Amino acid sequence: MVKSICDFFENITKQKCLILNPGVCKSEYLEDFYNDCVKDTLPEVEVVKKWHNLLKRYINDPEAVFFVRRYASGKDKEGKWDIRRGFLTVFNNIKLVYVDNFFAQYFYAMAKNGFVPGYDDFKQFILNRKMPYGYSVVSLERDHQAYLKGHTYPLNKNGWKHSHVFSANQNDYNFNYKKIATTLFPKGEYDDFIIHDGSDYPYRRVEQTILEEDVKRMKAHFLRVVHPINYFLTPKVELQSSSEGIKDIGEYPDMIALMKYNLNGLYGKVFAEYQEMIMATSSTVSPKNPYIGLSYGKGIGEASSIAKGHFVEPTLKRASSKGGVTPFSMSYKPISGKSLFTPEQIANCIKAYLFDGMSFRNIEQICLEMPKRVNGGGFEAKKLLNSMDIDNSMKKQFHGKTIDEAIYSATEPLKSTLIRMKADLIP
Repeated sequence: MVKSICDFFENITKQKCLILNPGVCKSEYLEDFYNDCVKDTLPEVEVVKKWHNLLKRYINDPEAVFFVRRYASGKDKEGKWDIRRGFLTVFNNIKLVYVDNFFAQYFYAMAKNGFVPGYDDFKQFILNRKMPYGYSVVSLERDHQAYLKGHTYPLNKNGWKHSHVFSANQNDYNFNYKKIATTLFPKGEYDDFIIHDGSDYPYRRVEQTILEEDVKRMKAHFLRVVHPINYFLTPKVELQSSSEGIKDIGEYPDMIALMKYNLNGLYGKVFAEYQEMIMATSSTVSPKNPYIGLSYGKGIGEASSIAKGHFVEPTLKRASSKGGVTPFSMSYKPISGKSLFTPEQIANCIKAYLFDGMSFRNIEQICLEMPKRVNGGGFEAKKLLNSMDIDNSMKKQFHGKTIDEAIYSATEPLKSTLIRMKADLIP
């Protein structure tokens, strides 16, 4: 059991991290994608609420150091390097450290693993400059850094993109962030970050008292970067493909609107308070459920990849049919070529989905007798049904009907599937 934040970071490479499905999954509609993929990437509600209380206390601490996601790479218009990762700036009334895009993943890792440090433990870890700014460093930075790099959390390696509901550096604040960002967070020159007063680390000293309104804006930025309520995972851009031309589902406006709606349902007053603290623009946009035709999974980018804890990757090609009916024992095969599930199991899956409206996760556990997974689940059942042309729009299609009534009203190829299902069900 992790006892301190120092212990957590010393062992961060051993902390649990979700693995994107090794095959190829498909979500027809946006809400399907949320339920099938995104929902299980969210930290536990009570854990996030504890983080909310910790961070609310921290931002009002006069000794607090605030992390800013800026100046992580690239050059400015004059050709000078912008990179300032781990650089500390000390104003009269606030301290800032520039970090990179990976910094927020540390907070996700803690929240997702159910770890919330004690307040003093958290504060001292930061004040003692133990908090890493990210994973990498270049020689240009080393001599000017007060905060150092840390170990890698394998979120990206496992196929994920760390997405934000509210951006850190875009104009979804209630003020014109882009217009004032460079003056709000001045990068300084490399020679400004030096040893002061016998300290054993370099920093930039600016004899300036920041206005109260600007301090509030700095804290709003900080909370967008570090608060776990603002995180959700989506497949990496190269591991997703949409028939509707969506380039990145994590940045898709309807995805963001749906996340805000769902987070409001999960957190209520806490989410409302968070939006106020981060100076978010007021939003009355109702979520939509558009057709997205999204395929995703590590199988998109890899010819064959079988992750530990997953079942063997099935082929999704339909087998040749006899008499218009696809034999269930051939419609879903593992790489070995042998049937993965019995005809009875598959028939029960079809009935559970089309007649009872059972979730993919429960179908796996009840009908396919697969072990319950701590995180995720449902992908194998979804693939199985999709391989027989049963998609998300058909869930509970025959609720309240007998099998014979369903067969009578169905059209091909579903009619033949139902006939075979009836034959393979044990009376």
